[in-house]
Amino acid sequence: MQISMKTKKENLSGWRVGIYWFIAVIIIPAFFLASLELGLRFMGVGYSTSFTKKFDQAGQNINVENEQFFWQFFEPAIARPPVHFAFQTVKPKKTFRIFVLGGSAAKGDPDPAYGFSQILEVFLEDQYPEINFEVINAAVVAINSHVVYQITKDLIKHQPDLFLIYLGNNEVVGPFGAGTVFAPLSSNLSLIRAGIFLRSTRFGQTIVKLLNSSNSGEKEKKWRGMEMFLNKQIRHDDPDMTFVYKHFRQNLSDILELAGKEEIKTIVSTVGNNLKNCAPFASSHRQDITESERKLWSSLFQAGNVLVSKKNFTAAIAKFLEAAEIDATYAELQYLLGICYWNIYNYTEAKRRYIMARELDTLRFRADNRINTIIRSVARERSGEGIYLIDAESSFAEYSPYQTPGDELFYEHVHLNFSGNYILANQMFKQVEKILPDWISRSSEKKPLLSEQECAASLAFTDFDQAWILNILFKRYVKPPFVNQYGYEAWLKEKKQEKDFKRKQSSSPAAKKKFINTYRLAIASRKETPWLHYYFARLLASINNIEEEISQLKLTLQYLPQHYRAHRFLGVLLIKQGQFTDGIMHLREALRLNPSFKAAANDLAKALTQKGDREASKK
Repeated sequence: MQISMKTKKENLSGWRVGIYWFIAVIIIPAFFLASLELGLRFMGVGYSTSFTKKFDQAGQNINVENEQFFWQFFEPAIARPPVHFAFQTVKPKKTFRIFVLGGSAAKGDPDPAYGFSQILEVFLEDQYPEINFEVINAAVVAINSHVVYQITKDLIKHQPDLFLIYLGNNEVVGPFGAGTVFAPLSSNLSLIRAGIFLRSTRFGQTIVKLLNSSNSGEKEKKWRGMEMFLNKQIRHDDPDMTFVYKHFRQNLSDILELAGKEEIKTIVSTVGNNLKNCAPFASSHRQDITESERKLWSSLFQAGNVLVSKKNFTAAIAKFLEAAEIDATYAELQYLLGICYWNIYNYTEAKRRYIMARELDTLRFRADNRINTIIRSVARERSGEGIYLIDAESSFAEYSPYQTPGDELFYEHVHLNFSGNYILANQMFKQVEKILPDWISRSSEKKPLLSEQECAASLAFTDFDQAWILNILFKRYVKPPFVNQYGYEAWLKEKKQEKDFKRKQSSSPAAKKKFINTYRLAIASRKETPWLHYYFARLLASINNIEEEISQLKLTLQYLPQHYRAHRFLGVLLIKQGQFTDGIMHLREALRLNPSFKAAANDLAKALTQKGDREASKK
C-alpha cells in the first residue's frame, strides 16, 4: 500500500512538472511574443501585409490594393505594384465579383487596360447589361504560386463569386524558385510558408529590418526586369526543378482547396507562350561533355549556321542532327532545327523542336510542359469541388498557323497581344457563362459575342495606345536577355519598323481627332470606366487640351482615389492653370499615397518655390 501511494505521488509530481514546463516553454514565450507584437503594432512599427487595405472615399469604406503586401517577398525597391482597383467592402446587390489571379501575363502586361480581364468584362457587360460585374485584376508582375496562395487567403474574405487563375510562367524565376533573384528556394514548403508568416508579423519585420541595416553598405537594388536573372540559369535536369514542380502542385492544390471550402467557383487555365518567334534566352551544354566533344559539336553547329544563312535548310538539318548526337540539350540547337524544319514545310517536326527549345531554355521565363501537366492534373482532381479547367495552351495552338503559336498572339515570350488576350477572354467567358447562377443566366440578352474589333472599340484601344505600348516594349527589347537571342538584330529591326509605323500612323491631327471620338463613344457606352478616363487624359495631353485632360483625371480619381499618378498629373495641370492650392493638394496626396514617388516630390518642390514657400520646398 505504501508503494502504491508513493507511485501516485510521483505521478502527480510528474504531472505538475509537465504543466510547469509547458507554461515555461510555450505559454510564457507565446504571451511575451504576442505582447511584443501588439506593442509594435500600437507604436506603428512595420507595415500591413494584407493584399487589400481600407480606404476612405468621402466617408465610404472601400478596399484598394496594398503595395506593401509584396514587401514580404521582394525588397521594397524592386517590388512591383499591383493594378489599381477599388471595390466596396459590402458587395452591392446584383453584383458578381470576379478576382483574376496570376503573374504578368494574367495582369495584361505591358498594359492591363487591354488584358484578358478587361475584355472579359466587356463580354459580360454586353451579354448581361442588368448585372454589375466586378472583374478585379489581382495579378502582379514577377509573382508565382507562393505569392498567389497568400493573395487568395486574403481575397476569400471579400465575397468573391469566382476566381480566374492564369498562372505558371514564374515558378522558376519568382520568389522561392530555383532560378530566382528574390526570396531563395527551399526544399521545404512548410519552411517557406513559416518564413512568409514571420514576415507578416511586426516582430518579424523588425528583425528583417535590423538584418538589412547591417548590409546598408551594399548598393541598393533596382528593378531591371528580366535582365536581373542573367546569372540564374537553370537546366531542365537541375535537381532543384523537382522542388519547383512539387511546390507548384501543392500551392495550386491549396489555392483550389481554399476556394472549394468557401464554395467559391474557380476557373484555372493552362498557360501559353511563344514557340515559333521566341528563341531561347540562354543555352548550356550537358555537364559531362568533354572538351573534344565540345569542339566537334561547335564545328558542326557553326557549319549548320552557315547553311541556314544560305537557306540550305536540308543540309543544315543534317549538320545539326550530327551535333545533337553529341549534345541535344543545347536549347538554341533545337530552335534552329525548328526553323529549318519549318522552312522545308515539316511543321509537325518544327513544332516539336520549338517545344524542345523552350523546355531546354536555361533562363526559364516560360512555363514548360510539366507546369501545364500539373495544372491539368490538379484541376481535374478537384473537378467535383467547383473547379473548372480551360486549356488556353490548346486554344492558342488552334488559332495559330500549324498549331504553333508565335508573334500573331504574343508580344514576345509570354505576354499576349490584343488578339491573344481576346482568345483567352473568349475561352474564359464561355466557361464563366456555364457556371453563372440562374439569377444572372435568366437576364442574358443572348446576342452574338462581340468581335475582336468591337472589343477594341469598347476599350478604346486605338492606334495611339498601340503605339504607346510598342514604345514601352521596345525599351525592353534593347536590353538583355533579348539581345542574346538568336536572330536578334533582324527581329529588333522588325519590331522597330512596327513601332515607327504605328507612331507615324497615330500622330496626325486627323488621326487623333478620330481617336478622341473613339474614346467618347467608349466612355458613353460603358459605366464606371476609370482606365478609359485615365488613358483619354493621356491622349488629350498629346494635343495639349488641358481643360478636358483635367476633367478626365478627376473622373479617374472618382473611381480610383488612390491612383497616385493621376493625382500627380492633375496637380501639375492645375498649377499650370494657376490653381496652386488645389494643385499642391493633389501633389501632397500623391506623396501621401506613395512616399517614394520622386517625380511628385520634385513637382511639389517646384510648385512651392514658384508659389514663394521656399522653406517648405526644401523639406
